[in-house]
Amino acid sequence: MPRCGGSWTRYGPRLPCCARWGSGDDAAARWLGVVLVALLALTPMALGASDRFEDVPDNAFYHADATALANANVTLGCFDTQHFCPNDTVTRGQMAAFLARLGGLGTNPPVVNAATALTATNASQLGGVAAAAYAQKGQFKGGEVLDATGPLPKAGSFTSTGGTLLVFVSGSAYRNVPGLLQIELDITGPANVNNATVLSVFTNEGNSHKAFPSEVEVLTNLPAGTYTFTLRASAATTITDGSDRYTISVLEIPKP
Repeated sequence: MPRCGGSWTRYGPRLPCCARWGSGDDAAARWLGVVLVALLALTPMALGASDRFEDVPDNAFYHADATALANANVTLGCFDTQHFCPNDTVTRGQMAAFLARLGGLGTNPPVVNAATALTATNASQLGGVAAAAYAQKGQFKGGEVLDATGPLPKAGSFTSTGGTLLVFVSGSAYRNVPGLLQIELDITGPANVNNATVLSVFTNEGNSHKAFPSEVEVLTNLPAGTYTFTLRASAATTITDGSDRYTISVLEIPKP
């Protein structure tokens, strides 16, 4: 349910890029950048070959990544094709556009070339694994395992063939007085897999619902089987009701 800032332009969505990791409403944007760049590592292309955007300095740590995304037509710029808007956040609509372009969904041409990425010198370790999986399986697996309103707890399940899971979580809550809101994501599965993550956000308004920064959990080397994802309030002062909405989505990178 988190609503990130940013806007949609006639050239496409604005893609965020932040200088450091941390919590906040742009957490989803930073994680999305990691996913996009990791998958783009599958494509043998020259990185940082040209200065595509006027607002991306040559010495910026994200210069090569922004150029790669632009060269692959995953991002088309923000208010025009000459600007990247690196400090803007990303919306769910913009995320959908990036992933559709990256995966070649709809009328978009595919960006990832698994057949050539297996020997690409610029492919990362994650990219190599994903490329092999893509070549063998033909596609990545994923979907929404939970889309529900409160109150918590709420749960959903996903059957994995084994490998790496990227788990995207969003939600909201409130408390009677200003303070820290906390909900917990518990992940259980075969072979004693048990993982817990706490999502936190501070609210300075009592009795006002506030969205948590979107969270992405990365689980690696998982065995095949069914995994259960449970959201619950982890603090007694955190209150949820029918006005709160929760989503959990999973992207699986299968074992090669």
